[in-house]
Amino acid sequence: HFKEEKSQLQAIDILQKENIQALLVLGGDGSLAGAAALSKHGFRVLGLPCSIDNDLSGTEMSIGVDSCLNTVVHLIDMIKATAASHNRCFVIEVMGRNQGYLALMSAIASGSQIAVIPEFRYDMDKIIENLTRRRLRRHNNSVVVVAEGACSGQEFMNRLLEAGKNKLDQEVRLTVLGHLQRGSAPTFSDRFLATRMGEFAVLALNQGEHGSMVGLLRNRMNLTDLQEIKGHRPPLPADAIRLARNLGMEVGIPTEA
Repeated sequence: HFKEEKSQLQAIDILQKENIQALLVLGGDGSLAGAAALSKHGFRVLGLPCSIDNDLSGTEMSIGVDSCLNTVVHLIDMIKATAASHNRCFVIEVMGRNQGYLALMSAIASGSQIAVIPEFRYDMDKIIENLTRRRLRRHNNSVVVVAEGACSGQEFMNRLLEAGKNKLDQEVRLTVLGHLQRGSAPTFSDRFLATRMGEFAVLALNQGEHGSMVGLLRNRMNLTDLQEIKGHRPPLPADAIRLARNLGMEVGIPTEA
């Protein structure tokens, strides 16, 4: 098991035998934790953030997020079309084990009504009020985007149906997007970001840097110590929360409130 020191030292031994002098590790928190372990033993490592959840501290954007968001918004648009033709409310489960970035941003961009995210506690009464108000305004569809880390889409739909008896004048259906979210061609933004990060990482290695992760902060490349990244989650963008609420979306209240 790679978490064991014996395995880490064995990995370094293999790398050295293959004359590999440094490693660029692309991945999320698990991969970067492995990179941090190698770095502790003196092997030269730099990390690049690759996580569609956008849940890594030290960067405002991870590689893969934009491509995933484009796919999710496209799929939600397709679901909204069938929701409108059949007068339905759709609960759409998206990825986001610990972070609601994907659910929040896709809900905003697709014009959805509700975002259920791990960082915020939802109020079912307010959700039903929001959906009912939309029906009274003669809209014939509604969409709830649920991050898997908040609860499963099935669990949320069951709660919605139970709480909405005799209140929701709509059929409710569930769609779990699953691995479709990961399968799109990379967007221009992702390709450009990955290229920038890759160049910066190679230049940094050549200048003797190691034990860090490349990140994008205020549109500039930066390095953050891998040990500082472990166990830290970036907060959701405050301006995105404000925007969602000003658009009339129900997003709940922070869980620590």
